[in-house]
Amino acid sequence: MALDPSTALMFEPSFLGKVNRKSDILSRLSELLEAMKLAPQLEAKERPKGFTKTAAQLMSNRIMGNNDKDMRLLSCCCILEMFRISAPDIPYSDSDCIEIFETLVNQLRGLATCDPMSGSGMRIMYILHSLATVNTCVLPVLLAGQGVSGAEEVVTGMFHALISSIHADHDEEVGKLMMSVMVSILEESQEISQELLDVLLQPLLPSFKAENPIAYTIVGKVLQKSPPVLHASVSVFLNQVLIGAPSGVHGRFTESELTDHIYPLIYEIHRLAPNMLLKVLPNVCTQLQSEEHDVRLKAVKLLGNLFASTFAEYGSEFNRNFREFV
Repeated sequence: MALDPSTALMFEPSFLGKVNRKSDILSRLSELLEAMKLAPQLEAKERPKGFTKTAAQLMSNRIMGNNDKDMRLLSCCCILEMFRISAPDIPYSDSDCIEIFETLVNQLRGLATCDPMSGSGMRIMYILHSLATVNTCVLPVLLAGQGVSGAEEVVTGMFHALISSIHADHDEEVGKLMMSVMVSILEESQEISQELLDVLLQPLLPSFKAENPIAYTIVGKVLQKSPPVLHASVSVFLNQVLIGAPSGVHGRFTESELTDHIYPLIYEIHRLAPNMLLKVLPNVCTQLQSEEHDVRLKAVKLLGNLFASTFAEYGSEFNRNFREFV
């Protein structure tokens, strides 16, 4: 399906290229965005002649790299429409995509302070809504799987931007969109980096939970919808730390800030997604044999809470371990 002639004209290089005043550029970006919202998905042969040139203009330093936040936001909104219209044959290289998503992540951080009814607030929400509903958010995951430099950091940055931005004043829709983005990314992931796992699990720690209970709730719902790859990554992480805890050898988890809070973390995971601990509880029980008194004491306290909990029937499911605990 071809674009109508008036919309096609907006993809002429001169539409964005021959204006220099900020107000004129903003006006034309707004026009382009509204036109692209109505445009169908286009195969390469159906795209206007200036389509690729316009795509390059949108991510140029003059527009996407501009110091004006409204111009950056509008360019990001337009680029997301570019992704939608041209998928899967997008007019950007892998390195272009990394640069674009780094900018998108920075815009998402505005969720923490923006007024959702303001112009900038509505554009930030537009970005979040597009990432969640068009599923554009999985592109950095695919690039990370191909070993593209910077893609893994973009994925971790997106999680951090979303989790650190959520607050009590956000309506329910914002939380749902954030969850949708995070779950989609996890479902598409072949593996979960320790850096991403740290960002995702940190809100479960008691100090963070007290500071931002909304983030705790959002992360809890993400865990409950967790795909097998996250389930496996959490189990491996917890078990590696538990096995290494008595001697202080944590392998690749040495630098994780979560290792010093492993017992409260396990308890919170149990409250939110108890099935994640089915391969972890036996290793908690091994801590009962530790030569270190402090380790044994923490293990006893945690197991007491787990076996007495109403969130799961660990006492009957792990009868042997329960007897060891007693």
